[in-house]
Amino acid sequence: MALVKLRDYLAFLTDERGDLRRHIFDWNVRDYQGDVEVNREIRDTLQEPAAPEFWWLNNGVTIVCSRASSVSKTYSLDNVQVVNGLQTSHTIFGVLRGAGDDHPALESSVLVRILVTGDDPKTRDRVIRATNRQTSVPAASLRATDDIQRDIEAFFLGTGWFYDRRKNFYRNNGKSPERIISIPLLAQAVMAMGLSRPDDSRARPSSLLKRDEDYTKIFSPDIPIKIYLWLAQSQKAVDGFLLSETAMATPPERTNLRFHLAMVAATRLVGSRVHSPRQLRPIVDADTPITAADLTACLGLVRTSFGDFGTETGDTADKIAKGSEFIDYLLARALADLDTDTTPDPHNVAPAAQHPSAVALSSEATKILAAFSKRELHAGEIIEWTDFGDTVVWKDGYIRDASVRDGLQQLLDGGLVVESAAALELTPAGEDLIYGVN
Repeated sequence: MALVKLRDYLAFLTDERGDLRRHIFDWNVRDYQGDVEVNREIRDTLQEPAAPEFWWLNNGVTIVCSRASSVSKTYSLDNVQVVNGLQTSHTIFGVLRGAGDDHPALESSVLVRILVTGDDPKTRDRVIRATNRQTSVPAASLRATDDIQRDIEAFFLGTGWFYDRRKNFYRNNGKSPERIISIPLLAQAVMAMGLSRPDDSRARPSSLLKRDEDYTKIFSPDIPIKIYLWLAQSQKAVDGFLLSETAMATPPERTNLRFHLAMVAATRLVGSRVHSPRQLRPIVDADTPITAADLTACLGLVRTSFGDFGTETGDTADKIAKGSEFIDYLLARALADLDTDTTPDPHNVAPAAQHPSAVALSSEATKILAAFSKRELHAGEIIEWTDFGDTVVWKDGYIRDASVRDGLQQLLDGGLVVESAAALELTPAGEDLIYGVN
């Protein structure tokens, strides 16, 4: 812990060209939030000659580093990152970088916590989350330093899209809002199109990132990253379509229909209900987009279904959109409508997206399904990994046998099972395959 003169802290923030050292904030969970109330208060304190000591009124800054040493009153730090206090740091730099040497604030001090976390990323990430939980930080921001979030950001960047892992980073750098995808929006898109749960996208967007069980289903290293890009682009296409003259959607409709419309469009492309984002891989590999023509057809179905369901139940559109009961109703209509369409648009058919029973399963995949059959389990029921016995053997945190891993991947890609925490869950498609479709 150190009380650092603002003169010295400003020098720490400034590079040899007089610019802010932005790289030292890479591990911060948010970018600069601009002219918000807390930053105005910091600025006012710095500009007020008679203000009390700066560190009395400010929570200070937390720095992590791999090594630290001190000689006299000078600290030498390796691999430095400011993980809490970015707003304070940016405001100090903005107010004082052009100030004269006699500016009174330069003699004030800021409280700096220096934490030596070594080279252990897990310890560093725990520090980042702990220090940022003490202030109001959205759940999405607390996930910003996860490896998968960084991987998604890097992939998007290479395609001209911008994943706003650190809130406002790309907006502050002048990127088009139409190309910026936030963590919550991507989570909602995955939940709606990749898991067929648009009700959760509509009603519980923050919980998708708070609960580890939901988060790991949405953001998994087992999901090819290009699927995330397709989902982001598709949700943007849906949102843009609902704003168009073609859709003529009212503001309440845009709010309540956007994720259900996205789900129906994805379902029609795949040809079956989507239980896992991996089921989208054939259409993603084929570069098959959701088009305005797709959305025009789907919007009529979604609107009619909302109206009919509301008539039957007496529920409002808002309640329907947030409830799970409507999902099966809507999907049944969407798939029935698909079955009766005798002249499908070729781009709406993904060659590999056929009913799972038409796919030849490997022997290892068959053994995994047999475990569900032996226990007479049905859709929604699970088998914990430790209960698979010799069928699935773990070693050092991984499935030992490559053939078993391939078999499991085949089931996941086919939407026959989904991973659920430390277990495997049977889907309706998996149940149909095991017990036969009536």
